[in-house]
Amino acid sequence: PAPLGSAGRARRPPGFGAGRARHAEAAWLGFGLGRAALALRRKDGVSRAGEGSLAEMAPAVALHAVAAAPAAGGDTVWKMTRHSFDRTLTYDNGLGFWLSSAGTMALRNRVQLLPPVADRYGIFWHKKVLHSDDFEVSFTISSRAGQNQDGQFAFWLSPDNFTETYDEQAIISTSKNLTLGLQTAGLTLLANRPTFRGLAVIFSQRNQVTAVFSDGKEPITMEDLATGQTGKRTHVRKRNLDWTGRELQVKLRLRKNSLILQVVHDATPQGKDPKFSELMRLPNAGTWKRDENFFGFSGYSGISSALTLELLSVNTRNFNMQTVGEDDAIEEIEDGREWMKVLEQEKRYVSQASQKEAVVSLTKLLSDHVNRSTSFGEQLRATLAKLEGRLDSLGGEFRTLVAETQAFDFSQNKFDPDQVRQHIKRIGSILSKEDGGHSKKMEEVHSVAKGLKVQGQAKVISGEARAKVESVAEQAKSLELHAAAGSTQTSFSLLALVLAVAGLGLLFLNRMRYYEKKHYI
Repeated sequence: PAPLGSAGRARRPPGFGAGRARHAEAAWLGFGLGRAALALRRKDGVSRAGEGSLAEMAPAVALHAVAAAPAAGGDTVWKMTRHSFDRTLTYDNGLGFWLSSAGTMALRNRVQLLPPVADRYGIFWHKKVLHSDDFEVSFTISSRAGQNQDGQFAFWLSPDNFTETYDEQAIISTSKNLTLGLQTAGLTLLANRPTFRGLAVIFSQRNQVTAVFSDGKEPITMEDLATGQTGKRTHVRKRNLDWTGRELQVKLRLRKNSLILQVVHDATPQGKDPKFSELMRLPNAGTWKRDENFFGFSGYSGISSALTLELLSVNTRNFNMQTVGEDDAIEEIEDGREWMKVLEQEKRYVSQASQKEAVVSLTKLLSDHVNRSTSFGEQLRATLAKLEGRLDSLGGEFRTLVAETQAFDFSQNKFDPDQVRQHIKRIGSILSKEDGGHSKKMEEVHSVAKGLKVQGQAKVISGEARAKVESVAEQAKSLELHAAAGSTQTSFSLLALVLAVAGLGLLFLNRMRYYEKKHYI
């Protein structure tokens, strides 16, 4: 992070130009929601550090991009922290951005790419894209050579995201032999595809470094690299370099028109900058989109004797000041600009309508922040669950291996029958114990069933209860007959009433006719 002055303002490095300071100052700012009073002024559309004090941090979105500083030769350089580490690599400083598989493991003060065991692979790739067409990747390795000198490792630079297509679970489930699993997955070129696109820098134990540019249209094998028959679509450079048995610093600088590979042959005294010497220079032979790159490492320890390789540091720097170079940093800067836009308008919220608009904007920003945090938490939870399952599986395999090791007689190079017999007895005793427990539980179930049967028989209906039930049934039948009789009586009464009304109507009609005849007469 950038150094802070007494007033909490970011200081520019000496010699840092005002024109290129804009991107750096945007990265130095920590954006957050705080107190309401905040006045920031802009002169040319970009906030300049020191023209206002930031509010107290509420939900802070800190930018981890390191401020730009002048590099050797006068170029301004931007360190990409998500693509860099020094010695210790944990989830606090970017381990989650890397894919490590096979024999690769992040240890306390280094990343062990190849373990001191023969016939082991190492895979270590970065998951995030690197947005720049002018950048530098330098790394420090420490190695111990094997006797047969058949171990090797490679640095890869490609426009394709290797981590998206790499399925470790499928490779392991295919075969317990990782070599066969990688071959089935098509990863036959040092745990990468022979039709890879991009650059491969391969270090072999025969003190040889080979750099290969490939467009991916023709497959490449290790035999092709050894014989030089790599086809017309590849560009190969070879140099001799004694790199095993000591620490070695390698720097790869990709420019728009060339690629330069440099190394440090001798150990650098503490406190001094390393002196790199150019190893090889390749033309601009890449055919991919130059500002989108992924890089990683892979290796093979050797067939019978092990090449031990440790990655001590990776340092990635961006020389293109028109882009931050890392997706997460770009997202955070864009998000920070939205925060700054809202906070800058604090003085304008004088009416209820403008205050309502401000509340809506702040609510949206907070909601976006919560959604991003929730998504990251879900990804972390899924990763931890997957790791837990893998650890359980690994524990089971270790227990099996321990049992097999105990039963094996190394002096006679065969299994000890006594040990095998003891294991069988132990399995039999475990089964007998479990059988006793199951028998006991079955006896308990039978006893409970007998008790329920006895209780059911004790609750048989007696004669007095049966008489009461029959009496209730007779009363119900009598009530039903009474209700039926009442319904019949009601029907007859209604019929009689209808007949009476009809008779009265006829009498009334006859009487009216009588009066009409008498009136006319």
